[in-house]
Amino acid sequence: MLQQLRQDISHVSQLATRAQVVINGGEHRAFIQKDGTFAVDNVKLGDSLLEIASSDYAFPKIHVRISLKEAVEGKEEEGGRASIAARYVQIGSEWSDAAPVLAYPLRISASDKYDFFTERQGFSIITMFSNPYMMMHE
Repeated sequence: MLQQLRQDISHVSQLATRAQVVINGGEHRAFIQKDGTFAVDNVKLGDSLLEIASSDYAFPKIHVRISLKEAVEGKEEEGGRASIAARYVQIGSEWSDAAPVLAYPLRISASDKYDFFTERQGFSIITMFSNPYMMMHE
């Protein structure tokens, strides 16, 4: 069964070209297009974890539940239509239906920017004398 997830990401121009959408830890992957959309094909029915893998930004993790819509008053739909419910999730906690469902298509924004560098501290005489190696010197 062919399923597609289409989402939008804010500030796409700031994402590195290596940023990817990852489903279930690598079961499916997709690159983010210039317009901020992406498509993941052949996602199975059921629960999945959607993550944005970026070296520059942190994105929230999203629990996606894909199910078939129920037939209306006994009418069977040919091929069935998929229903997608997405919710933010915290790693280490149970997936709960109590969390609010996100609007579809999803608009995913970065929650934080990674900062790999810290500013170097300037010279301080107090810091030099508080160093344990300085106190050991005779």
